[in-house]
Amino acid sequence: MAPTEATTLTRTESDALLDRHETAVLSLTDSAEPYATPAAYGYEADACRFFLRPTPPRQTERRAVLATDPRARVIVYEAAPPVYWSVVAVGTLQEVSRSELSVEHREQCPRVRREPGARDRPKLKRRLYELEPTAVSGRRVETASDDVSNDSETA
Repeated sequence: MAPTEATTLTRTESDALLDRHETAVLSLTDSAEPYATPAAYGYEADACRFFLRPTPPRQTERRAVLATDPRARVIVYEAAPPVYWSVVAVGTLQEVSRSELSVEHREQCPRVRREPGARDRPKLKRRLYELEPTAVSGRRVETASDDVSNDSETA
């Protein structure tokens, strides 16, 4: 798939993409092995700040990486072939301690205050993490229409 046009998103376009979605790929590294996981997120555009709830860490490896305040990338993308958009935010992920959680946190990120299935599970113990990015970049890529194939035609 050869790109025919790639453009950098403006801050307004990046903010709009981030506002349209609720899940991201959270990629972490503790200077050893990289680790990636889905995460629910809320985005505060005025402060350019993310609040994230990674999927529950059942694996010891993820718990260990999260405990180190790791370098992180948050990747949000959207595809409507032949056009693809993505925003990548880079920074250090820090846990918001339970003693620091406030109504303001919940108001700033309404998408992460209630998790899927919350009605069925009393007192979920998932942790909330904050990322104030040191860099945010967004791209829009449009591919040539003849480069986009229908998977059902090739199956």
